[in-house]
Amino acid sequence: MQPSWKNDLQNALNHLPTHPDPIRLVVVGVGNELNGDDMAGMSVVHAMHAQGFSRPNVLILAGATAPENLTGAIRRFAPQAVLFIDAAQMGEEVGAIRFLDASQALGVGISTHTLGLEMMAGYLKAEVGCDCWVLAIQAGETMVDTPMCAAVAAAVAEACAGIIDVI
Repeated sequence: MQPSWKNDLQNALNHLPTHPDPIRLVVVGVGNELNGDDMAGMSVVHAMHAQGFSRPNVLILAGATAPENLTGAIRRFAPQAVLFIDAAQMGEEVGAIRFLDASQALGVGISTHTLGLEMMAGYLKAEVGCDCWVLAIQAGETMVDTPMCAAVAAAVAEACAGIIDVI
């Protein structure tokens, strides 16, 4: 049985309009690579690149702590959906993964980035007309100069493999 987040992502993709076909998707890693588990989102997109994942209908971007700087590239790509991947504080077990509509991300997150994902998602929805989602990974330690913990590293590997499998 596959994880529920993976089912949720698949269902969200299945409910998008089919024009253009195939679906155009942007995957954005978010987080501070110097702050322990906060590097989870960035680690997922780095892993996707390292595995050589490449499709003309999928744009993979490293948003780091200022994903709003990518709005021009996202607008030019004209996606039907944007998937942000970010570490979060959700009150769950460290390494837990949840798929959320970006509007649900208001109370979820560590906020090491300058603009909340829910605000950026609202902007992209208005400007591009795309759906915006968040794949949130429950963080543990997010102090400066701490390593990523084993549970989050396992979640990063699971998220990378799961996203590639679904898209």
